[in-house]
Amino acid sequence: MAAAIKTAEIGIRATIVVLDRGGEQITMARMDQAGPGAFDLARGEAETARSFHAPQHLSS
Repeated sequence: MAAAIKTAEIGIRATIVVLDRGGEQITMARMDQAGPGAFDLARGEAETARSFHAPQHLSS
């Protein structure tokens, strides 16, 4: 998963949520020591990006 590789490169512990076009969760990955509220934040960000038909990614 590209997001996990990028977050590891820049030293961030993240939770990654992937939604399909209908807003259903496809997968979720929580890195070791990611914050306890990280899932809710990641899910919200994914839903916001989907609602605006915008890609969400880490910039380089």
